[in-house]
Amino acid sequence: MKLKNIYLEPLLSLLLLTDLGFIVAHVIASLLPVPNDMFFLDRDRSYPEMFQYIKFFWIAIVLIYLGLKQGKSYLAWSGFFTFLLLDDYFGLHETGGGMIASQLGFTRWLALRPVDYGEMVYAASAALLFFVIIALTYKSGSAEFKRFSQRTLWLMAIFVFFAVGVDMVHVMTTSFPQPLISFLLENTLAIVEDGGEMMVLSLIMYYIFAQIPKTEDKSQKYYPVRSKEPSAF
Repeated sequence: MKLKNIYLEPLLSLLLLTDLGFIVAHVIASLLPVPNDMFFLDRDRSYPEMFQYIKFFWIAIVLIYLGLKQGKSYLAWSGFFTFLLLDDYFGLHETGGGMIASQLGFTRWLALRPVDYGEMVYAASAALLFFVIIALTYKSGSAEFKRFSQRTLWLMAIFVFFAVGVDMVHVMTTSFPQPLISFLLENTLAIVEDGGEMMVLSLIMYYIFAQIPKTEDKSQKYYPVRSKEPSAF
């Protein structure tokens, strides 16, 4: 019998189309005479941000399911994505970054604020902590879990490129002297940064959903074939 996951095939298309819809909505909302910031990609608790929270939540739940079905090693990744959800929703990186910048006495440099350097230290510390946790589970995990972790790390590296790398460039453009150029740069980089994050997280969600054990396709019925009894004539 053929095994397949009948819900997985359209998932990535739906996620990416929704991401593109929010990107278009951001552009339209920013050009309105009275901008509607609830559609802005870079506004906290906006509609696009809410969609990101849902993705993080679904990913964490599926990883808990995988941990129960395929080995507890997946629970380490669930903890990581749960942390990302809480960090994004409550702005922990901003609060933590501000505290670190204050304690370590960071100053403004290369158009970056002290809090920006604090956020980088905060992000690096959190990443190191979860890297150690995942590395410990990786050592004792199955070959399937190891392959999963390697691919997820590559996807997370792309996510960090947009979330941290492009974000730092985005911050640098906020003090550009020309208002029109500053507006264009800020909105373009907001689309690249947050739009990139959305699409990469959609890819991560699709990949993690693909790890769910496939179920039997019951759409087709199978009937036993009866062999004919030999005729006496």
